[in-house]
Amino acid sequence: MTDRGLGLLDGIKAVFPSSPHSYCIKHLKDNLYGRLSKKLLASYIDTLVSSFAACAYARTQEKFDEAMQKLRSDGKGVVEDFLKELKRENYAFAHFPGKRYGAMSNSQAESYNNMIKDERCMPLPQLLEGVRVHTMDLFTRRRLGSSNWGSVLCPKMEKKLLKRLQTRRNWRVRQSSQDVFEVFTETCNVMVNLVGCECSCRHWEFRCFPCAHAVQLMNKANLLAYDYIEDYWKTTFYKKTYELPICPVPDLDRPNILSFGDSALQPPKTRRPPGRPRSRRIRSFGEQCKEITCSRCQTLGHHNSRTCINPI
Repeated sequence: MTDRGLGLLDGIKAVFPSSPHSYCIKHLKDNLYGRLSKKLLASYIDTLVSSFAACAYARTQEKFDEAMQKLRSDGKGVVEDFLKELKRENYAFAHFPGKRYGAMSNSQAESYNNMIKDERCMPLPQLLEGVRVHTMDLFTRRRLGSSNWGSVLCPKMEKKLLKRLQTRRNWRVRQSSQDVFEVFTETCNVMVNLVGCECSCRHWEFRCFPCAHAVQLMNKANLLAYDYIEDYWKTTFYKKTYELPICPVPDLDRPNILSFGDSALQPPKTRRPPGRPRSRRIRSFGEQCKEITCSRCQTLGHHNSRTCINPI
């Protein structure tokens, strides 16, 4: 999953040619915000962006087609250029060929990027050293934190499974074939395929975790739910992720740069640009800033008393 950067697009094709590639829904919404004309009403722009998000989150192809038809109808041509540049399998869950595990945005990468914000302004050696230390500390904390987990699933997923087992016990289950069942709820009937790990509600496919229909089916059929849950959510998989330690790199083991002589790699010869170096990240195209109240004019906007030019 990427933010659709040009360099990343070329790299994904070269390094992961056969892997499913998804675009971050947050960055796509920001791009759509930036594409739409500022002359349009803000409420109208919000409606179009919400319609586009509905297309991305649609769980079935029928729902996707319905949401896409509404988006094109409401957009009246203003979103056509934006949609032409997008392939459905890169943003829409209904057409995505891989597994999502409920992720539609690369928020994890953004969180890690925020964790190393102090090291980002440092030279490359200090930056890499800071990333190594942060990763070593993160692995250690998660390895120690999960050392006393005794459940099959990670604690949050274990609670979610238990809650789905304890509720909705009044649903009726009927068997169609050896692995296909029908679950009757208060509002609708759904089909569950245990072998394919599929449910017609599509929550199982989206989260890669059994939905409430599948859990109640397993409970009534005396089937062990853990046998139908992917290893991704299990404690053993989590512990295995962090079992490999990030080794320390003491200063004594590092080679002395002076010993390389003239062959030592020197920093590039660049001229420092005027002004104070940038410390905040460059916002993506169309990303909205948080509005604040100016203490000078007492209005809500994107300026403060120092940059205020409103008449008083």
